[in-house]
Amino acid sequence: MPILVSSLLGTAVGSAVVYFTSPTLAGVLAGSALNWITIHSLAIDALFAILICFFILCYLETKWIAVNQSFPYTFHLKNNLGKSSFDFQLVVFELWHTNKLNRYGHMVCLFCEQFLWLYIIRITFGISGLALTNVALGMQAFSFGDLRLGFGSAAFNAAYSLLGMWAFDGFAPVAAIDICKIALFWVVVVRTAVHAAEPLPPVYDSETDSFGETWGDDGYHLIFRKPFSALWLFILGIVSELASGVPGRLFGTALYKALYRAGGFRSSTLKGVDTAREEALSTLKNGWASNEMLAPYFLKSSSVVITEKLPLEC
Repeated sequence: MPILVSSLLGTAVGSAVVYFTSPTLAGVLAGSALNWITIHSLAIDALFAILICFFILCYLETKWIAVNQSFPYTFHLKNNLGKSSFDFQLVVFELWHTNKLNRYGHMVCLFCEQFLWLYIIRITFGISGLALTNVALGMQAFSFGDLRLGFGSAAFNAAYSLLGMWAFDGFAPVAAIDICKIALFWVVVVRTAVHAAEPLPPVYDSETDSFGETWGDDGYHLIFRKPFSALWLFILGIVSELASGVPGRLFGTALYKALYRAGGFRSSTLKGVDTAREEALSTLKNGWASNEMLAPYFLKSSSVVITEKLPLEC
């Protein structure tokens, strides 16, 4: 499917979802006054529509997403369920976050984003929607195969949900969700910005139909050499980082790393954080072929069709 058609399809779906679910937009259509906060919130609603389009493109246009410096396979549902998928996400996280500023910046931001997302869900879909979200996140956490992590994740999400209601239910619903959306946006901007400390990932080569073996210079160098390219990657990066912070994506990884580092948590079934980091650094040094879990994603597409699911069976 041509990228233009896929983009239009994704934008149409995203716009429809936002149109029917946004409390801010509903308030404006009902005659609420426009102010700076409302305009800011409506702009983030547009970003949410683009976010939904991004998820659709991760399935329909994986090559285009890859060309623009994102790794689309991490957003596939099957790669976010089950033990092997958790190990996969952990190694990819370590691979894309080798710099301390980037790594710890992501950890702090992901905890903030989970809290904000849960309250946005609470206002948008009500208590029942929030409860169903907690059930779905609990099922995902237990699919990883570690009971302690499953219970810990469920407890954190429940605590976040209750804390959000305690903190924001005293405000008018539209005001509360506007506060959360604006805060979420700027937290994501910070998380995108700290990626400048990381080397640019290998690019997709359409001529060889595969990814390059080498990583580029640190991202901030691109700001001075190719400012327009840097701006484009930053804009796309905001969408990609927003997507990676959606409940069900990277919060489990962030919680696992936090428990591993701060609480001495060790899983008998999941890959250790130190092991994942060693694999990531080895992959950076020796290339994709050295990592049997990731290598299939970086082979020619004719091979990927056959091998893509093998390392990620749940």
